[in-house]
Amino acid sequence: MKISRDQIESFNRSQLPQHDEAFNFFYSRLERRGLDIELLLKKLSSFQVAVPSWALGAGGTRFGRFSIGGEPRTLEEKISDAGILHQLTKSTDAISLHIPWDIPTNAAAIRDLALGYGLGFDAMNSNT
Repeated sequence: MKISRDQIESFNRSQLPQHDEAFNFFYSRLERRGLDIELLLKKLSSFQVAVPSWALGAGGTRFGRFSIGGEPRTLEEKISDAGILHQLTKSTDAISLHIPWDIPTNAAAIRDLALGYGLGFDAMNSNT
């Protein structure tokens, strides 16, 4: 599933007045402290985090899983969920897979799916 650019822009427009008010307040407080706000904004906008695939569900422990509805069941669904996070945040451009649960049966198709969402792959996490 993808969220359309229009949906995101429409929601963002509806939140803009509250955002501007909060941002201007925060901006003036940082400015009074003598901080380089443009540099801070540049650093924040370039910050990226890899989404761990095992964090895309309700979770569990070694004793069992505690699933709830809507939880991704396959690697493809995890990539789709990570893609939605990246669409919304623009700060999560990679996914970290958890082995042995996320071993792809067709690596090229998984790579292409991830690229379609603007995602790359980060660390591999093993259950060893």
